[in-house]
Amino acid sequence: MGKVMIDGKEVKKLSFLEIIKRVGPGIILTGVVIGPGNITTSAMLGADYGYRMIWLIIPIAFMGITFMLTTYRIGMLSGMPIGSIPKFV
Repeated sequence: MGKVMIDGKEVKKLSFLEIIKRVGPGIILTGVVIGPGNITTSAMLGADYGYRMIWLIIPIAFMGITFMLTTYRIGMLSGMPIGSIPKFV
């Protein structure tokens, strides 16, 4: 791979496979937060209540972001993969 200059320092460009390896845990966390149950529940609420429940997006987004940041920080501090955190806690 080639090198790139950032702020006067030489930085190695990542290959596609290396980028996927680093993004992988984020994709898994996204799948946990936005899963089939979430989509089914959202569709049912939308069918029953229409746009009257749209305000729920704000607290749901806040709770999801909080969960993901906390999980990420625990993983970084413990040095363990995200999947093994329940065994750690």
